[in-house]
Amino acid sequence: VGKDENSYFTRMAADMMYEGLLTLDPVTEDFAPSLATHWKISEDKKDFSFRIDPRARWADGKPVVAQDVVDTWKLRVDEGILTPETNELFKKYDQPVAVSKYIVTTKVNEKLADWRLFLYFSTMAILPSHYVGGITGKEYLEKFQFDAVPGTGPYVIDKNDIKKGQSISIKRRSDYWAENDSANIGLNNFDVVRFDVVTDQKLEFEKFKKGDIDV
Repeated sequence: VGKDENSYFTRMAADMMYEGLLTLDPVTEDFAPSLATHWKISEDKKDFSFRIDPRARWADGKPVVAQDVVDTWKLRVDEGILTPETNELFKKYDQPVAVSKYIVTTKVNEKLADWRLFLYFSTMAILPSHYVGGITGKEYLEKFQFDAVPGTGPYVIDKNDIKKGQSISIKRRSDYWAENDSANIGLNNFDVVRFDVVTDQKLEFEKFKKGDIDV
C-alpha cells in the first residue's frame, strides 16, 4: 500500500499476502466470500454492510475484526501514502463504521451509484489495525518500507528474507486460516517463491537460459 504500489512485484505479493472482504468467483465472476461471510447492499446501491468471518486470522494469530477495515480505509485516504489515485478513490466512501466486532458498514458519498464502487470497496486489501491504526501515511511508508505488514492470506514476507537489491522470498504459511475452504483447494502449492532483482535485461535473459530464473 502506498508509493509505488502499482508495480508487478508489489501487486503479485499483495495478492499472495492480503485478502479483501469479498472476492470474485473465477468461473461466474459473482461476488464470493473471503474475509466476509455475508454482505448487503441497500436498494439505492449506496450503503454496504459486511459480516466478517470469525475464523479469519492474521498471520500473527490475531482475529480479523471490523476495526481493521476502518483503519485500512483511513490509511488509504491519507495523502501521506503518496498514492493520489487511491486517495481519491476511497474518498468516495464515508469513513467505515465498526458496528460491532464483526460487522462493518460504509456509505458511498457520490451522487450517482456506480456498481464498481461496491467492487472496489469489497475487494480492498485489508490491513491489521494493530499495525496501521493510529499512524499517519508518512509514518507508514517510513516504518514498513522493508518490513511487510502481516496479512490474512496464504503467504508471508519475513523481513529476514528481504536482501535489498538482491532478492525477496515469499513463504507459504502453515497456519492459513482458510486453507481447507473449497475455494482454496488446489491453490497455493509453492512453499517458497523467490524474486531475484536483475536490473540488466541481457543478464536476465542469460540467467533464464541457464535456468537460474524460471519466469
